[in-house]
Amino acid sequence: WEQVLYIYFDKKDYQNLVKTTEDALDLFPNQASAYYFNGLGYNGLHKPNDALSALQQAIVMTAKNPPLSFNVLREMGESHYQLKKYPQAEKALNDALQLNPKDPAALERLGDVQYQLGKPNEALQFWQKAMEHGGKSETLQRKVLEGKLVEGS
Repeated sequence: WEQVLYIYFDKKDYQNLVKTTEDALDLFPNQASAYYFNGLGYNGLHKPNDALSALQQAIVMTAKNPPLSFNVLREMGESHYQLKKYPQAEKALNDALQLNPKDPAALERLGDVQYQLGKPNEALQFWQKAMEHGGKSETLQRKVLEGKLVEGS
């Protein structure tokens, strides 16, 4: 099941990712990774409230799995960001970075949150850290060069 979920996620086939995770959860209701992938799928479909519901279930189940806890917290930050709940996004991303302080995606999104909170200097620092730790997206490079939030892929 998990390999199928990775395939759908890699292909950005969020509709099938959500459907398959829901089928998996019917069979394996105690699998935190299925809730995590369900949240990923819903975020991909721009349904952050549905994503948060799944991710909150996942976080309860991941106490003994720090890598999965990190992924869930980072994705919760994304859900809150989509909902424009920037303080909650900031908390989730800071919690994620406690588990993996060098993750470029979390650092970049935390920079975006700081920018939205009216802290452009802090945003730039997080974007620069994201680049230092391997972030290579064109969008990230533009954020650092322009010193402002640039939305994109």
